[in-house]
Amino acid sequence: MYSLGALMAIPFIPTVSQHLGRRWTILSASFLMLFGAGMQAGAVNTDMFLASRWVLGFGIPFAIVNASSLLGELGYEKERHFLTSFFNASWFVGAIAAAGTTYGTFQMKSTWAWRLPSLLQVIPSLCQISFMYWCPESPRWLVSRDRSDEALAILKKYHSEGEDGEEYVRLEFAQIQSTIAQEKELASKFIWADVIRDAPMRRRFLLAGIVGFFTQWSGNGLLSFYMKKILNLVGITNDRTVQKVILANT
Repeated sequence: MYSLGALMAIPFIPTVSQHLGRRWTILSASFLMLFGAGMQAGAVNTDMFLASRWVLGFGIPFAIVNASSLLGELGYEKERHFLTSFFNASWFVGAIAAAGTTYGTFQMKSTWAWRLPSLLQVIPSLCQISFMYWCPESPRWLVSRDRSDEALAILKKYHSEGEDGEEYVRLEFAQIQSTIAQEKELASKFIWADVIRDAPMRRRFLLAGIVGFFTQWSGNGLLSFYMKKILNLVGITNDRTVQKVILANT
């Protein structure tokens, strides 16, 4: 259900992100995930639990896409690749924390054995909501919305360093304006029929469409979602041992 929710969110991400901007899309997604985590922690039956997983899955792509975009669009040129790389690598920090949490709670005799890990999913979203006030909007998005003065002010504040800082900011700002203008011109000429107009375009569209699908069907989902059942099949049934294997694997 989690992956299904994420898949169903994909068609809406570009439109929502362009309309709300990076910051407000991240905030909206964070509130949606707070609701999903609360719903999961308070689930009274399987249907409610599965619905909560769908809500969480639907919300997270909006936050992921816009957070990674915001890092790249705000980052200083020489630091951009580090920032975007750390963004991907930080997934494992959360995964290890989650596996460690379930290792600690599985021994609880009450339903809090699964409700507590479910509830703790609110922490990342709460952090994003709490600190987003101090995070500037993407200069690129601001330029695309004809708010160039705000974009230039952000670039001056965060990218203007040293003697040549002002010149660097002016060049960067001009490059953003030029790129946005070209993208708008191309978008005005685009029609969906172009996607299937010839064999090379159909091939490109097919490759773009199946990347997300095969990312989820490469085996990582099997190991993360069904590890306990897989271990049971090979004779490992002790709950503590199962939890240790899951934590070690993560």
